[in-house]
Amino acid sequence: MRLGFYVLSALAAAGIFASQKLVETHVQTKVLGAGDSGLCGAADFLSCADAAESVYATIGNLPIASLGLAWYAVVLLLAGLIRFGGDKVKGAPEVLFVGSGLGVLYSVFLAIVSLAVLGKLCPYCVGLYVVNIGLFVTAWLLLPAGPKAALKRLPGLLTQNATWITVGGMVVAVLITQGMYAQAHATLTQKLAEVRAAQTQKPAHFDIDTSGTAGKGPADAPVVLVEYSDFECPYCKRLADALDELAKREPTLVRIHFKQFPMDMACNDTMERPLHDQACGAAVAAVCAERQGKLWPMHDLLFQNARALSGQAYLDFAAKVGVDVEAFRACLDDPTALQRVKDDIAEGARMGVRGTPTFFVNGWRHEGARDPDKLQGIVRLAAEQAKKKAAKAAEAP
Repeated sequence: MRLGFYVLSALAAAGIFASQKLVETHVQTKVLGAGDSGLCGAADFLSCADAAESVYATIGNLPIASLGLAWYAVVLLLAGLIRFGGDKVKGAPEVLFVGSGLGVLYSVFLAIVSLAVLGKLCPYCVGLYVVNIGLFVTAWLLLPAGPKAALKRLPGLLTQNATWITVGGMVVAVLITQGMYAQAHATLTQKLAEVRAAQTQKPAHFDIDTSGTAGKGPADAPVVLVEYSDFECPYCKRLADALDELAKREPTLVRIHFKQFPMDMACNDTMERPLHDQACGAAVAAVCAERQGKLWPMHDLLFQNARALSGQAYLDFAAKVGVDVEAFRACLDDPTALQRVKDDIAEGARMGVRGTPTFFVNGWRHEGARDPDKLQGIVRLAAEQAKKKAAKAAEAP
């Protein structure tokens, strides 16, 4: 019984940890549109953000991860009742057996949804599937008279005090976890609102120095578009794809420059917490490729492989784009390359960049991804305004 208590406690603790991670992911995805990083983005078939965006991730307005957090807290309670309750609390092993069995069935359902509907697996969800199976097996082994006898006693569980202690504990735990989720959501939403309000109070037009920054498109194009971006940001990838299409549609109208704004506190002092743990390294890799005239092919590979970024991946990409790999390797450790990234971040921050993607069209700030049609409209309007400005300047005495 003592060993069972420790096993249940360890499994419940693991469940609480994974559930809390999923609640955090849910909040960040819903409020910030954050993508995957770390374990959640370790491979193309893994995604916590896609799971959080799914309709299956919530029951009502409450994320199922928050309900899971409540259940694993109750498991700790049940473990204590089984270990220390004795004859005073009857039915605790059977209640745990039923609850963990339902957890396994729900895990099977979610696993099928993940594979068949989303086409992705959430690592923390998979961890919870394992926890639920472990709880079920442990609960099975802790049944006093075995599973057959327990099944016969199930109809009488409603009269057992362990059942009502569990129900009451679950109600209290759900109220607490719901409050925690609502508070986290409200806090992050408020911070985002404050940042956006601060941005709207600042001038939206800036003169941006693009010297020393690789660009594509005619040098004399009437429109200069400068983007501040993060290679692990899914919305930045959308903008990058839209800009490629824009360049094809308007080959003479716009020149595009790329600047670094990785959203992670490892190199970005404007960040208050870790977010995209490979973004800083990817930004340095882009700078190193830019030094050898290969920013754009490296840019494309980094976005295409955003979920598989690593030091070795950067070297592989360098070989693919045709740079001197040894010089590139040395550059990755060159403090001046990191300083260039920080300079881009500082420049962007001075102009009100707080999130990615943010881009400037002839100095006017725009935030968020756009589709090619909207970008084309923005660029054509900017070109027309530039033409009128040039005409006025020519008429001036």
